[in-house]
Amino acid sequence: MNVTTPADVLARMAARASDLEIPDPPFDFAVGWAEDYADVLAERLQQETQPDALWERALGRGRVLLLGEGGAGKSSLMRRLWHRARSEGMFASYVDLCRWRSELADEWHAADDDAWRADLLLERLGVPSTSEAELDLVGLDACALVLIDGINEVANQDAEQLLICAEHLARHHSHAGVVVADRLVRREALSPRWSLARVIRAEAPGATVAGDPRLLRNAFFLNLAIRGELEGDSASAAFLTYLRRHVGLDEPELDAAAAAAADAYRHHAGRTFDLKRFEDLAGSASDKLKAAGRLVLDPPQASFDHHLFHDTLAARWLAADETRWNAAELDTLTFSASSFDALALALEQLPDPAQADLFVRRIYDWNYYGAAYALARARQLGGIEISTGMHVALLAMLAERRWDPVRSTADRVEDALRLVGDDLAKDLLGADSPHAVRERIATEVLQGDVYEAWRRLFVRPDGVPADAQLLDALVDEESLLGWTAANVLRRAAPTQMAATQVIGVLAGHRSPTIRWRAAHVLGAWSSEAAVQALRGALMRDELWVQYGALRSLIDIAASTKGAARERHLRWLIDCLDEIKAMPPQILEELERALVRVPAPKNWVSNAGEIVEALYASEHDEHKRDRWRRLAARLRATGGSS
Repeated sequence: MNVTTPADVLARMAARASDLEIPDPPFDFAVGWAEDYADVLAERLQQETQPDALWERALGRGRVLLLGEGGAGKSSLMRRLWHRARSEGMFASYVDLCRWRSELADEWHAADDDAWRADLLLERLGVPSTSEAELDLVGLDACALVLIDGINEVANQDAEQLLICAEHLARHHSHAGVVVADRLVRREALSPRWSLARVIRAEAPGATVAGDPRLLRNAFFLNLAIRGELEGDSASAAFLTYLRRHVGLDEPELDAAAAAAADAYRHHAGRTFDLKRFEDLAGSASDKLKAAGRLVLDPPQASFDHHLFHDTLAARWLAADETRWNAAELDTLTFSASSFDALALALEQLPDPAQADLFVRRIYDWNYYGAAYALARARQLGGIEISTGMHVALLAMLAERRWDPVRSTADRVEDALRLVGDDLAKDLLGADSPHAVRERIATEVLQGDVYEAWRRLFVRPDGVPADAQLLDALVDEESLLGWTAANVLRRAAPTQMAATQVIGVLAGHRSPTIRWRAAHVLGAWSSEAAVQALRGALMRDELWVQYGALRSLIDIAASTKGAARERHLRWLIDCLDEIKAMPPQILEELERALVRVPAPKNWVSNAGEIVEALYASEHDEHKRDRWRRLAARLRATGGSS
């Protein structure tokens, strides 16, 4: 990009003002500030402010992460910052990640340093298009803003890299304030320099609106209510009623649009999709959506004017057939577990409690945080039919993992409990031990044979010998019982017969999910036979069995000492080329599983050898930065003595 003069840059910004309209009416927003993610998710906010504080913090501290649910008003606030900058003669660039496409992701992955990625982001997605050189140029006369909206619109690994890129921009341009908008998801790459803000609610002073107060906190639904278009007592009901009455879609057209919406996520991994393909699949529904202004056209591409319409339609497709409730489709509709709104909207569309329970269990099998987020979000946005038993079981299984030695796991389950935020979740967050969690769950009144069977397994004390009942439950097709049995077996006393049986399940069971459970158990049952079985599974099995096997191999290494630990870790180092060639989730799990709290004695130096080998395996500095950051996280556990 050619660098001109500050006046030219500001003129280019002014020419794009109409592209960043602020939704009408212009709401007021309550915004709260917090020191860390735990306080943000629990809504323990230090103060409630008008959005002027965003402006002051962005320019004063240089880094703000703005968090909120879908439709909360984050984009409106970001656009207001852009327009305020323009009115005050300052430069701002608005980066909209809804425009992220697979071909841009490919270029992003190929970039080998933060400067290249920063320019790619600013030039390809910035409004106006700009560059780091131009940021420096305008900084000669005034401050500037870089506004990065919607990092939850991309896969998690890319979102983490986007935060690193945002940190690069803030660090290298001291005159620029950087504001990033995201959902309520913890990001590992966030440095302590960032201020955390959460959008609490939208308000329309002087307006009288009718509707469910839970929905009216949200800017999107408040806007519908003011226009007289909010009908229904839940988010999905409101969207589908709107599409029927105001867009004119009949049931077959809704189904066709739903299939096209899910297909768009599957084939493009983003909010922007191929218009012709969507039209072919949606048929007459696409014409009605275009006529109503719900589709934004940028031929040959298109997108929905708000992602929640897209999510609602994709959720309708998902909810319609339980054979779709598998890891591949859940990955597709959430951008690899980066945005869970579609799951919450699907959960709302399941009126049968048995189906709703099954859906939550399938989500839990895939991503425990996603299950909790879907439950919490669905309750915020309307009524759901999940049973008391499923609710208790989900929260209990999350709470038991608060004492997981892998730091990121413990953080995320506590985050999930904070998001749910009801009395039981608060009690479980206050429990001081796994035993206290089990005592609390023993007091709950549950209905249904499955949930009573689940509780009998869950409340078993530690150290009881593994018996036939537990081993039978491990291979039960009912995932609630199967995963609970796996967790209970990890804290049971293994017998030779039980160990042999679990190794046999890992080696030969037809279900990859059940093989994964067996791999999970063996991480707490260290033996030479278990290690060999886990190594074989890591090298030869399917993705999620590999995932569980790797985690268990690191668990075993952490539980041993001296020469035995060194042998376990040396095997992993020798296999790093094969591990790096596996799906990226495997290397990400290795990265997470090495950071343990409390760290065993000498763990930092021992595990540091894997980090050093990973660093040495990379040839460009940008990729080496990932392992530098891992080394820093490992040292921060303070367990080297």
